Amino acid sequence: QILSALFAGLCISSKYTAVYIPLVLFAGGGVLLMKRKSEARAAMPLFAGSILCTVFVMSPWLAKNWHQTGNPLYPFLSGLLGGAPFESWRYAQLRLENTGYTPNGLTELWKIPWHLSILERSSLSFQGPFFLAFLPFFFMADSCRYPPVVRRMVLLAGFFLPLGMLITRFTRYLLPGITILACLIGYGLAWVLEDKVRWRKYIISGIFLMIVYQQFTAVFNNFRNAYTPGAVLLGQISREEYRAAYHRGLNPNPASGIYAYLKEQLPDSRVLLVGDEKAYPLAVRHSYSGAYDVNPLIRISETSRTGEQIAQALLRLGYTHLLINVLEAKRLSVYGILDWSPDGLSRFRDFWSHYVILEHMKMVSMPEGNNPILLVKIVPQPKDRHLPTPPDELSGISLQAAKRL
Repeated sequence: QILSALFAGLCISSKYTAVYIPLVLFAGGGVLLMKRKSEARAAMPLFAGSILCTVFVMSPWLAKNWHQTGNPLYPFLSGLLGGAPFESWRYAQLRLENTGYTPNGLTELWKIPWHLSILERSSLSFQGPFFLAFLPFFFMADSCRYPPVVRRMVLLAGFFLPLGMLITRFTRYLLPGITILACLIGYGLAWVLEDKVRWRKYIISGIFLMIVYQQFTAVFNNFRNAYTPGAVLLGQISREEYRAAYHRGLNPNPASGIYAYLKEQLPDSRVLLVGDEKAYPLAVRHSYSGAYDVNPLIRISETSRTGEQIAQALLRLGYTHLLINVLEAKRLSVYGILDWSPDGLSRFRDFWSHYVILEHMKMVSMPEGNNPILLVKIVPQPKDRHLPTPPDELSGISLQAAKRL
């Protein structure tokens, strides 16, 4: 039970959509305790410990949200828990990317699996025919002989998948429920393979192998065309060179090409990434923010009065450098990652003009053009006026994003 509580906490830490797992888990446990009152007193410490264990495992994520926004469940329940407001346009952007299915009747409801498996072609939503093809295997098994664990899995999948479809159509958000569905299909397939009638077992096994072949062929073509791993697998380029290149659908506008410089030349630095949320494999101490987070640089600019105060606040937090990924900042600007107020942007410009020095710049060729990756050092006093000011790419990106919004 403690192990299941640990994994439940890890699930929630990975995706909010996995919150149904501990809810169903603990609600089911509570119902069992109510039914078995004679065992309730002895089981209560373990039950309470499981809940505390789940909360403990997920607490670092909640603490991070609370520290940065004042709301441990940000961006949800801001009206109830307070903290940083989640602007209406930002919520609209979130919903636009996570539109679910709203069927107008039972006919459309039953067509959803067919749509996802056959008609959908988005790389974010297309699941392929695997699940739809093998779902009948589960129903071929003798339902009267389902073990208790299988029945509980049916309950979990039946609870999660319809609700998940109403919320989002992205496969990655549905993975907690799809994983359980895969277990159910595996149980049905195992039951079929134990069939005493050989010809029926061989036909079903053949169908299984054909669909597996089709599914893995589609996956292989996706890897070959999007990720192009041939050169690194054959040893023609290093892993570092592969990670530093833009692969469609894998790592847009990577900044990893400058990470080696930081590791070799500035091993004791602490870097704040601005305009990027991909920090691997940066080996020095660092902080980054996601697309819906509020970057510390933005937050400090809004609460400070001068550029000097911005520099002092960043230095007090231990930051020595800022890493600016220009093209990635442009790509993510629609999420409001550079959402300065006019006064905040003015103070940032003052900070940028007087309290940063260009430490290193790397120009990386990307499909959209050359991507300048800037590494600037934060200084506590106004820099020498003879030192050139690094190119201020962030202000321009922020203004362009404001016009689009």
